[in-house]
Amino acid sequence: MRRLVFTIIPLLVLLPALRADDQPKKKPKEDKPSTPAAQLRAMKAELEKALEDAKKAIQDAADETEREKIRTDFRKKASDTAGQMLAFAEKNIKDAAAAEALITVLELSQEDKTRSDKAVDLLLKHHANNEEVNTIFEWEGFLESPGAEKLCTGLIDRSSNKKLQAYASYSQAQILQKKAQEVKGTEADNLAKEAEALLDRVATKYKTVAEDLADKAKENLFILRHLSIGKEPPDISGEDSDGKKFKLSDYRGKVVVLDFWANW
Repeated sequence: MRRLVFTIIPLLVLLPALRADDQPKKKPKEDKPSTPAAQLRAMKAELEKALEDAKKAIQDAADETEREKIRTDFRKKASDTAGQMLAFAEKNIKDAAAAEALITVLELSQEDKTRSDKAVDLLLKHHANNEEVNTIFEWEGFLESPGAEKLCTGLIDRSSNKKLQAYASYSQAQILQKKAQEVKGTEADNLAKEAEALLDRVATKYKTVAEDLADKAKENLFILRHLSIGKEPPDISGEDSDGKKFKLSDYRGKVVVLDFWANW
């Protein structure tokens, strides 16, 4: 799973101004981040520090019991941070930092469907056209997250950003392909057809805005249309061991075993 890259910022900033008269000096106060972006960086920095501390503690732990306790404590810290970020996003929902916070909430809430659903709802309602949302698709664990399909279908339906639609369509196609492998018969066929339609859209409609993704979609389409069980394979031509030319289509209707090999 792709980890979160957090930017370390100072968490404690002492106020420089002290009274110049003879009154007793007051204890310096912590300077709270002044903007939503700074507040979000502070939360991420705090979690990143907790992660680094946990890694070090695990290395120094005496046994597996102690290591598991450290992991449990960090998972709780991550969950608490996700809750804080969700509240932060709701409070600053119009700010661009809210989208970034909600994406982080999704990454931290793999075991909390209720929280994931709420984060997705907020993203779709307020940031469906924000290209920053695209970063969620770079996360390797995204397709396994509880809010993945809801976010993909929501962006397909609501977003006017073509790049976002391209990535959402491609990811949803992958989700449907996996579902198709887990069922049989008509249900599997219908899921495969729906995935094929989404991949075809990415390969054609969104080629100019996401060329690399369009190429990947074409590769997936070729597999779906020619290399899947029950599909007609691409015709292959070559020579047999006696030098006689042949094509795979010459053996249509017969059982054929293909053995690909090469010498260098």
